[in-house]
Amino acid sequence: MSETEAPKKKSKAKSDASASQDPMLNDPESVVRERLSGTTSDAATHSEGNVAADVPPDPDNNPDKASDAEDYEFPPGGDVDILTVEAGSGEGEFFVPPTIEDWVVLNGNAAEVPDALDGARAAVLGYSLPEGVEEPIPYADRDQVILQVKTRDQYNALLHIPFSAVSKVEVRGITPVAVK
Repeated sequence: MSETEAPKKKSKAKSDASASQDPMLNDPESVVRERLSGTTSDAATHSEGNVAADVPPDPDNNPDKASDAEDYEFPPGGDVDILTVEAGSGEGEFFVPPTIEDWVVLNGNAAEVPDALDGARAAVLGYSLPEGVEEPIPYADRDQVILQVKTRDQYNALLHIPFSAVSKVEVRGITPVAVK
């Protein structure tokens, strides 16, 4: 190598999350479930019908905490991680429509969404209910809610779409990944 030539840098292959050794990058949901299994944050450890007033406190001076025992009946309240709560059928639950603080991602498969707006983000401006549907809205009737949304892109489209035309709701416009 002559004095005028600069040394060549070795190229490094870019690594992606699927090749990572860190399980939190590959499958964060299962890692959280595994770490919380059997702890007070695990919804499965809470006993139905058990109230916090009936649960004895942990002894202050004993290293063997009562809440570490296998037969300890965790109270229903407390810090439960929502990842450990099993999804229900929705029966007996009510639907809360997105608010003006929320954004939605449009589903281009719906007839009400033009193909050019498939996957586009839109701000929620409000919602309306058809006749016969009253608040609180039963979960089964959620697709009858008509959202008024506006995209913030080159189309600046104002749409009135049923909730079924939404592929994702971004609460308060926050999303963990970049969306187009």
